Amino acid sequence: MNYSEICRKRWLFTIWLYLPVQVFYAQNTDSISRQLDTITISVQRLETSFLEATSSISVVQTNAIQTALPQQSLGEYLYEIPGLLALNSGNFAQDMRVSIRGFGSRSAFGIRGVKLIVDGIPETTPDGQGQVDNLDLGLIEKIEVLRGPSSGLYGNASGGVIQIETLKEFKYNFVQLRAVAGSFGLQQYRVGAGWRMKKSSLVVNGTLNQTDGFRMHSAMQQAAISANFRHQLNPKTSLRLLFNFTDSPKAEDPGAIDLERLTADRRQARPLNLQYQAGEAIRQFKTGLRIDHRVSENGHLQAQVFINNRQFDGLLPFLAGGSVALDRRYAGLGLNYRSKQTFFKRDNHFQIGFDWHTQRDDRQQFSNLDGKRGLLSFHQVETFSNLGIYVVDQVQISKRWHMDANLRFDINRLEAEDQIRINGDESGTIPLNSLNGGLGMSYRVHHLFSPFIRFSTSFETPALSELSANPTGGEGFNASLQPQTARSLEGGFRGLNDRWRYEGVLFWVETQDEIVPYELTAFPGRNFYRNAGETRRLGFETQLSYAVARYWRASLNYAYSDFIYQDYELTDNTLNGQQLPGIPRHQAAASLQYIHPLGLLFRWQSRLNGALFVDDANTIKDDAYLVHHLNGAYTIGKREKNWRMMLIFGINNLLDAKYNDNIRINAFGGQYFEPAPGINFFGGIQLNLGKVESK
Repeated sequence: MNYSEICRKRWLFTIWLYLPVQVFYAQNTDSISRQLDTITISVQRLETSFLEATSSISVVQTNAIQTALPQQSLGEYLYEIPGLLALNSGNFAQDMRVSIRGFGSRSAFGIRGVKLIVDGIPETTPDGQGQVDNLDLGLIEKIEVLRGPSSGLYGNASGGVIQIETLKEFKYNFVQLRAVAGSFGLQQYRVGAGWRMKKSSLVVNGTLNQTDGFRMHSAMQQAAISANFRHQLNPKTSLRLLFNFTDSPKAEDPGAIDLERLTADRRQARPLNLQYQAGEAIRQFKTGLRIDHRVSENGHLQAQVFINNRQFDGLLPFLAGGSVALDRRYAGLGLNYRSKQTFFKRDNHFQIGFDWHTQRDDRQQFSNLDGKRGLLSFHQVETFSNLGIYVVDQVQISKRWHMDANLRFDINRLEAEDQIRINGDESGTIPLNSLNGGLGMSYRVHHLFSPFIRFSTSFETPALSELSANPTGGEGFNASLQPQTARSLEGGFRGLNDRWRYEGVLFWVETQDEIVPYELTAFPGRNFYRNAGETRRLGFETQLSYAVARYWRASLNYAYSDFIYQDYELTDNTLNGQQLPGIPRHQAAASLQYIHPLGLLFRWQSRLNGALFVDDANTIKDDAYLVHHLNGAYTIGKREKNWRMMLIFGINNLLDAKYNDNIRINAFGGQYFEPAPGINFFGGIQLNLGKVESK
């Protein structure tokens, strides 16, 4: 019996463990009347209800179980979203990787192809790069994930959207202290406070994280402080000011290893990564201001502006150009007007607006002399400017029919300025403009059954770092690398009542000029990029959340992904019909959650990732795996008191599964695998002074 078959059998066994619990409580809770909160979705720019949405959307409310989470990776909140793959939670030098329906799977570090928005401010740069290492996980209240192409709403690199809302409203002033320790030298300290007056509120939070890491050369240290200020200027106008500063002086990169080393010792680092002391140090500052003004009873104007500066020093596992210094500055502003009117006795809700974003990367590369900086070999200033103009419209055609449409035109200008000019001036400018849109309809047959259908498009330019990774070895952009575009058609159905909600979706996506990573013999460990001609993606996603009993909730999701190259010709090989690497064909997750008002909560979570290919040629597979996590908390102190203390505990990878937490696609020399830790533990204490209770 191979490992994939073992995983499937374990998965079936896990489901059979859940079913008796569900049946027992369902038969003994006839008198339960649990009304779910009204689910409102805003990730499509205009607010709509869950049943009227015309896209595949997942909603995660974090406040119920958040205290019991280790709060080390955003992936802790995302594992139960179908079609979303979150990897690399343990390599802090490369940051977490996220893909949605395959968009973003090529990323060597951070997030590509998926738009990330926090409190209305984009965390994704104009060229499509996103990081979450500066995000304060303890403040997250709600996450909405739009699964599918959506450039008609958000422009470049919108193969999916993750919208995060942090704590902003609360009833009582509070102070919160938290300390967590765990395996591999994990230490986390957090201090938070909230203060409000009649017209203002302020939330301030500071965190300190450090770990030695599961593998050799994988330690991390990070400190961050964030603030969220809200003020009601007058009955019609409010403002929100956001601030964040993150300092991570050390994040070591153990690198990927081949199968032989993986079998011999899962904790070892790649020898070249040790030799060249691979890792990074970052310092990031971000601030943003958003103003909301009610122009009339049905008209609202919103303006926002933000500034972000990220300083990065990295060491890569090779000599030439292996020491990188990057000063990234990006800023933007946006203005939109939304209104709700009635035309021909039909409700019409529309928004019109623009976004202007600019990015400037001052990139220098030096020789890496076994961890010490050598001579300058590359210096280039790269800029990306974007102006996007969009319109979104929602129409209530009848009591049951709902339609929405969006259209956006983006003007993009990319420029590289050669600062050395050893081989002449290799500066250049690339205009990459694009028109995208989407159209969807839903029909509310019943609150238990609401079908929908949607067509949408997206485009994704290469990131500046990808364009500057020039395989010729020179400066300037890789002129042969083109943007990728996509068309998507999806249809599904959803429903909810006071005990459960569900969604099922079938989708088809066709991409042109898919951007894929590869490595060269001369630069092992460094990614370059090229275009595949065409890919086709077919899939099915389903998710179910069920209130089993008064204090119990179960959830289950599954995604089937059949993603292939339809047109991919290399000089020495034809890859038509091969599966896209880095994406499992089967994904599933289940959880059982218990929350008692007297203070006990726990969650059992199981996650199955099917086998996946690690290279375009589909010559090597990474095995499927099934992993279980158990975490919980117990509260001492009643709600009416002015203090509560929570005891936190957790066991990750409960059955000590051997699996890989990240795959480096098309890596040179078979160095594909980044192993995940085995069974590990964490525990801690959280003290709340004051009544912490969201509205």
